[in-house]
Amino acid sequence: MLWLIAMLVLTSSAFAQRIAVLNFNARSGVTQVEVDGLSSIFNTYFAPKGAEIVERTSVDKILQEQKFQNSRFTNTDMVALGEMLNVSLIVVGDVNVVMEQYNIDVRVVNVQTGTIVAKDGASCSKGGSYRDMMRELGERLSKSLELEIEKFQITSDKNSNGNNNNNNGKESVLPKNMTTKITEDNSKRERTDVVVLEGFLKLYPEDLGEFSREPNQLIKQINQQKRYGYNSWRLPTQEELDLIRSNGYLSGNKYMTKEDPSGVLMLVTTEKQKVHYPIAKQEISIHAGIGGGEFFEYLGFSAGIKYKYKPFEKYNIRLLGEIGSEFVAESNPYAPFSVLPILVGVNYEHKFNQNWSVFADIGLGPNIPLSGSRSDMYYYEISDYQIGFTLSPEIGFAYNEFLFSIKYSFSSNGHTEHFRYYYYDYYYGDYYGDYYYDDYDSDTRHSNYLLFRLGYRF
Repeated sequence: MLWLIAMLVLTSSAFAQRIAVLNFNARSGVTQVEVDGLSSIFNTYFAPKGAEIVERTSVDKILQEQKFQNSRFTNTDMVALGEMLNVSLIVVGDVNVVMEQYNIDVRVVNVQTGTIVAKDGASCSKGGSYRDMMRELGERLSKSLELEIEKFQITSDKNSNGNNNNNNGKESVLPKNMTTKITEDNSKRERTDVVVLEGFLKLYPEDLGEFSREPNQLIKQINQQKRYGYNSWRLPTQEELDLIRSNGYLSGNKYMTKEDPSGVLMLVTTEKQKVHYPIAKQEISIHAGIGGGEFFEYLGFSAGIKYKYKPFEKYNIRLLGEIGSEFVAESNPYAPFSVLPILVGVNYEHKFNQNWSVFADIGLGPNIPLSGSRSDMYYYEISDYQIGFTLSPEIGFAYNEFLFSIKYSFSSNGHTEHFRYYYYDYYYGDYYGDYYYDDYDSDTRHSNYLLFRLGYRF
């Protein structure tokens, strides 16, 4: 958008008053196709002296990009369009057909004041020749507008000579330049990125042109686009401008400030942090990891899949669901058992830029036991596992789609323990045989994993 505005400005004449002509609006009894034909003929003959008519394609492009609709144009829309096209006057019109007769009403609006500076109209029968009607209308309106253009030109000439610089936004001052490269000497440096002065004042990298009033819509658009990572660009105060000047980051132009809102536009911000980059509303990721159980006494593995959903637009908090498995590489009576956890929880992610971010997850839910343990040294078996629960916090960082994290998993399950005790019976040194008995007990087994995981998100 800024490039388009720059091209419009640099190609404009130093003296011509720029005017934009919008397609007329179709009102009652007529189609927009018919009205577009009338507008095209009007454009052919509308040529006030001392004026430069903005190319129709440029106007249409701005209207399409900004989704403006002629039929519902407000004064605010007029001001915004005038700033984007760098025009002071906009021509609008309405066409009605009543009793088989075309009725055309045309108005020329000063976009900075919202006032109508010229208007005219014409009528003809629907079956007649409307080319002559539109030609006469275009020529009449051109002549009535020439006096208004002379008033604008006198004001612009005064401003170019350094007089009457503050016109309170009632007249037009044509931008002199859209981008100022500061390369002439050591005190005028070229800026290609955001500059930070005194650790707090950030400078927008380009000078955006000279304006007679604060271009609120243009600044709003830059902030909506989060240019250079900020959405808080604004005009500097006079004190801030003096700081910028003392550091040699100004050309010789007159600059706009909050106290004097006319001149070359330079934007600043004192926002401490850049805008948070958006977090995906929905995300699916797969994970695999390796680590240790019971303080790394046993080797452990994990694998799973996560789904994250963001219900709040203003916050980077997402709900998550995860299903996976956690198991050990060996089995003995004291090894943690393997489980399949099914977790629900929350995720928070903070993006530093478009590539890097940090995140934290926490999930809680039931688990399904997958295996038990048994010893051959003496009879000992854990069986009859019950569904338990798993608590699992995780922290990590992401680079685009790739994830690296550290996950702690705590699981608890009830089970039955079966012990077989052996003893030997001797009678006066003679061996009579061995005996045993079984003991069953209910208990709760806990497992602890610390896992290093890699993941990929879609």
